[in-house]
This record gives sequence, structure tokens and C-alpha cells, in this order.
Amino acid sequence: MYFVHRGSATGVSCYKILSTSPPKFLELSPRVAVVTGINSATGFLYGISNNGLAYVISKDGGTTWTSITDDIYTNVVADPLFIQATVS
Repeated sequence: MYFVHRGSATGVSCYKILSTSPPKFLELSPRVAVVTGINSATGFLYGISNNGLAYVISKDGGTTWTSITDDIYTNVVADPLFIQATVS
């Protein structure tokens, strides 16, 4: 599970929840501002870069992020295996 924290001084940070008892979190790379979803077959994460100008992919659970083209992102989100992130 992942979540986003909006800090007043530090901007936006995304975190991966490692455990809930006790709470343990892993801050994702500052290259990503928002995780938009996951491909359920591959486990690849997709998001929006911290400057809002590019789509990004992580193939290792959010440790590293690489830019992808708009066309690739459009195809990814159209795939029925893509699970869109939700805000709760």
C-alpha cells in the first residue's frame, strides 16, 4: 500500500507502507510526486514526476523511477490489468 503526504515546507512525498504494527514507512524517490496505479500482472507502479511534466514507471516496487512517454502511459492505463490508485 502507498500513500501521499503533503507537507507545508517539504512539498509532496509518497510513501510505501511496509508494516502497520508497528508502523513502518519507506519514502519513495523524490522523482515521483503521485503514484497513479499499478499493473496487477507485472507489479509495475506508474506515476507522475515531481515537476508534473512526465509520467514515470517503477519496476522495483518504488525504489527507482524512470520516465516514460505519454503514449506508453496512455496504453498502460487502458490495459484492464491496470489498477488505478484511489484516494481514501
